[in-house]
Amino acid sequence: MMMPQSSANGFSLVELVVSMGIGVVISMVVLDVFVNTKQALLMQQGLARIQENARVIGILLGEAIESSGTLGCHAFVDELSVRYSVGLQQIGFKPLVRLIGINADQLAKMSLSTQVQQKIKPNSHHLLIQSLGKYFVLAQPVGPKDEVITVHGKANLKGNQVIAVSDCCQVDFMRAKKIEHHITKNITEVYFHHHHFNKIYSGDAIVGALSARLYYVGSTKRTNVTGTPIYALYSTDLYERTLELIEGVEHILFQYGIKREKSLHYFPAQNIQDWSKVVKVRADILLTSIEDALPKSKAYKIEGKELTPTDRLLRMWWHFEWEIKGNA
Repeated sequence: MMMPQSSANGFSLVELVVSMGIGVVISMVVLDVFVNTKQALLMQQGLARIQENARVIGILLGEAIESSGTLGCHAFVDELSVRYSVGLQQIGFKPLVRLIGINADQLAKMSLSTQVQQKIKPNSHHLLIQSLGKYFVLAQPVGPKDEVITVHGKANLKGNQVIAVSDCCQVDFMRAKKIEHHITKNITEVYFHHHHFNKIYSGDAIVGALSARLYYVGSTKRTNVTGTPIYALYSTDLYERTLELIEGVEHILFQYGIKREKSLHYFPAQNIQDWSKVVKVRADILLTSIEDALPKSKAYKIEGKELTPTDRLLRMWWHFEWEIKGNA
């Protein structure tokens, strides 16, 4: 009796090789599409981050520069008589200076902690901005024999702050010793260290805390997924309070506008002799993505020098110009 033959058919070697080849090609195409799509997504994310950071810089740094030197009804000008307590200059206080570009030598003389000094990126430009914060009106006149200032409302002032009293003709700077809020009377009393007024400030004078803030590019000590260091725009005030404002800021170049013969000319900080003459600030800021958004590294320039990075960050220069209010 004969056994029936099997009807099962297998793949030949040629068919198997062809099938595997087609599979490899399809896999390579899918992988290539995936990689390109991912790279395009990273590029979009990097560009969106840079654009948003540029917008925030325009608001934060712009408002600080435009309102620099504000004293409520007046600003820091040569005609304003200034008196201040001994020791304020050691913490970065500069009478009548609205803003000033800080170089490496000046930076070393400021009373900044080692931690802040090490954070600051040295080859980038630094800017010190001074103004009066939110101010309050005197509740009663203050004169040479007084040891306390009384203002209307619950003033957001604190002990050890540098306090300014101004009537737009003269301004007295002193360090506060103690602050007392009297809720029932709706007043705040400010006691101060060893400072005596040489005039009487009437009830329309203003009182506020001095804000002297240094803006700079600093290291966050963070890295992205490929180990590239992340830099950010920082600010540090008189009291060593340091804030990280915007990450992805790698370099800042400042120039300062001065009017000469009815035209505006821009100069670097080292060429400015009188900072009270500065009416505009120009900033070129190098913003970066956090992600490795480029398929390969791309060279860029800083002050005419071409640099070739080892990373694949997207870098873009953004240009800003701000006019100082009341000083044009």
